[in-house]
Amino acid sequence: MTSIFRNLLKSIIGPPLSSIVMLADKGAEIHIGNKVMFGPQVKVIANDHRFDDPTKPIKYSGYAETGGIWVGNDVWIGTGAIILKGVHISDSSVIGAGSVVTKDVGAGEVWVGNPARKVKERLSVCHSS
Repeated sequence: MTSIFRNLLKSIIGPPLSSIVMLADKGAEIHIGNKVMFGPQVKVIANDHRFDDPTKPIKYSGYAETGGIWVGNDVWIGTGAIILKGVHISDSSVIGAGSVVTKDVGAGEVWVGNPARKVKERLSVCHSS
């Protein structure tokens, strides 16, 4: 990859694409909005293994129902965050580094932790200074 192309990708989405992992099994979709920033080592995973049949090894149980992932516009997803199937992250939201997102995130919300939870409104942070 040429340095010009690498710099162009960096300016659009953040770190090189190789540091972002996106997994979607057949039937699952991952939608990424405009002006989204990804920190390094982010994982977006739209599928899951089954483990509900104790007579089968998990390895042979197949996949659970898939669920798409939607990331809105102007979203920042911090280093090492994991976004799991079925999650919608609305516009102007922030996901903290290392967070594991299992629930929908509202517009302008800041979520952190494992499992991730809402800690504040992004817009209230901007207006309070």
